[in-house]
Amino acid sequence: MKNENTRNTIIFIVCSALIMGIYYFAVLRPQAERRAVQQQAQAEQSQTADNAARTALSPQGPTFVTDRSQALSTAARVPIQSGTLKGSLSLQGGRIDDLFLTDYREVQDKPQPVELFRPQGMQNAYFAQFGWTGPNVAGGVPGPNTVWRLTNGSTLTPTTPITLTWDNGQGLRFTRVMSVDDRYVFSVQDTVQN
Repeated sequence: MKNENTRNTIIFIVCSALIMGIYYFAVLRPQAERRAVQQQAQAEQSQTADNAARTALSPQGPTFVTDRSQALSTAARVPIQSGTLKGSLSLQGGRIDDLFLTDYREVQDKPQPVELFRPQGMQNAYFAQFGWTGPNVAGGVPGPNTVWRLTNGSTLTPTTPITLTWDNGQGLRFTRVMSVDDRYVFSVQDTVQN
């Protein structure tokens, strides 16, 4: 009886191992290969979309302009004035790219305020840009070279927000409302209508 139990146990172990091996090679391995192919395709698609978005959000324009006033004159601008901030935003791209802290100085002995943003076209340009991505939108979406139209307000202050609009010519109208509080916080609210 003892030999028969041992023989049955060995047969059970061998049969179980065979079934598990067949299941692995017939079911699990093909599933893993299909999953790997799908993940690779998704990664390539994501990379393509990321590259397209990066290209769409990359501003096009002159490399370097040495003079600030020359860089500021390349597009229409809206002044920004609050108790602690002074500067302007560009209607091209709707970006905040000219901003100073008025209550602080880079060097204590000099009246030069601290520069937060520097317009595109100047060396070491630094700005805040807000945008949309959408490769399959008829007429496109606003990007870094979109020229927005100022439809409400003339100066961005804590008490007077501004409204920018852009129509893509295919039935979509984009509206951007920008506001600033009496300290340093900007709010940007984008909406789209069709």
